[in-house]
Amino acid sequence: MYADIVLKNGVVCSLDSENRVYEAAAIRDGVIIAVGDNKAVSNLIGPETKIVDLNGKFVCPGFIDSHTHLYSLGMSLKQLNLWDTRSKYEAYEMIKEKIRELGAGKWIVAKQWDENRWSEREFPSLEELDRLFPDNPVVMIRVDGHLAVVNSLAIKRARLDLSSQFIEKDSSGKPTGIVKEDALKAVLSAVEVSEDERLEAIETGVKNALKEGITSIHEIIYNPETLQAYIRAFRMGKLTLDVNFIPTHECFEKLSLEYINFINRFKPFLSLTTVKIFADGSIGARTAALSKPYADSPMESGLLMHEFGHLMEIIYRFHRMRFQVAVHAIGDRAISDVLTALTKVYRRDPWIDHRHRIEHFELPSMWHIERMASLCVIASMQPNFIGNWQMPGGMYEKKLGKERAIRLNPVRSIMDEGVVVIFGSDCMPMSPLYGLHWAVNHYNRNERVDVVRALRAYTINPAFACREEKVKGSLEVGKFADLVILDKNLLETRSIENVNVLATVKRGVFVYKSSEV
Repeated sequence: MYADIVLKNGVVCSLDSENRVYEAAAIRDGVIIAVGDNKAVSNLIGPETKIVDLNGKFVCPGFIDSHTHLYSLGMSLKQLNLWDTRSKYEAYEMIKEKIRELGAGKWIVAKQWDENRWSEREFPSLEELDRLFPDNPVVMIRVDGHLAVVNSLAIKRARLDLSSQFIEKDSSGKPTGIVKEDALKAVLSAVEVSEDERLEAIETGVKNALKEGITSIHEIIYNPETLQAYIRAFRMGKLTLDVNFIPTHECFEKLSLEYINFINRFKPFLSLTTVKIFADGSIGARTAALSKPYADSPMESGLLMHEFGHLMEIIYRFHRMRFQVAVHAIGDRAISDVLTALTKVYRRDPWIDHRHRIEHFELPSMWHIERMASLCVIASMQPNFIGNWQMPGGMYEKKLGKERAIRLNPVRSIMDEGVVVIFGSDCMPMSPLYGLHWAVNHYNRNERVDVVRALRAYTINPAFACREEKVKGSLEVGKFADLVILDKNLLETRSIENVNVLATVKRGVFVYKSSEV
């Protein structure tokens, strides 16, 4: 039988076990049926075959974003995305415009601001938000998603418990407007979002992902309503990428096992096999749990989200149920707790092929890395953080000091120890090419990795992490034809952030094409 599509005259980087590079590939019924040189696929060309002359362009497996917030990205594009603002006053003007559009009384949610990109280099304040926006509840969420600044009306509408440790207060005990972690979740749960708005956000997020060459995602889920919106999008044929759902353990408790089993009937299009657990917060919010205090706030060393025994029991429960855990641990103190808990869990119930993960794993010691390898735990990392905050004088250095800042995100050390590393974007930004660029061009030269190792962390390794390595993640005969076409050869350039996605192919269908294709 003939192929539906033949790609020829290209640089087809298979990322198979030997990282072989081919000239051509053939696809039929959404599956790769041949790879090799042009001659090897020529006999598969029939009268109906679509021939794509790559003219030397680069092809690799579709990117798998192993830690993302696609729904939240879609919502932020619909709401207010403050990433490009250069001062908090510019952000305030955007909020004013949104209020003019929506009217008084409506919630205003603004996301993705980073004070390090602002000329003032300072947070918004409750006093400013109250003065400028007295008639609307306003929540401004920092780029890390672990901290926000809210006004008094938002505090009132969300009915926050002001005694919470996650609500910052001044010396007189009055809230400063800064809410973190659980307090931020409480605020967001008070924001009304319709089912149609959720669906629209998912559609928007999917379109953006496909433009970036992403064909599968590991999506963090915070509530059942968002999960239900994804199922609706799938049934309506609007979910043109695969989704491995990773609900937080609080969200998981609201789901029935029957519902989870129903979702898993649609593997590998949809699956739910992993549960997220928070061990600490973020460096930017000073909630990442450190063994030594923050450089810019000597009285703070971060927060552990669970007492150790409780953390271990949560992990053990899901381990015993044979769900993978994805434990968020950024600071070295949190990483120590997680690795110790996993060690104890394995002793109680050996499960060899667990494929548990630690999310972010930003400030590990060499001991942590070695323990990670011995436990066969996967490191889920975000190399784009290197470009965002690890430059000299950047946010990491301000929060942690030079000595700790240079040790963050030690990608090469982790890979060299034999740990399986998977890359995700955390939507900061979503572009895998941006993340690949900074894995290859790490500010710490000793932690730079070659392009092939970086590519594997964005393709075959994430497929392994969700037990789908036999059907996706590399361009091999019998696997799904999920691939991306780029305008430059990644094997011949280090300036990967300047490379462009020309087309994204999902199950043999062109789901995105640039104007150049």
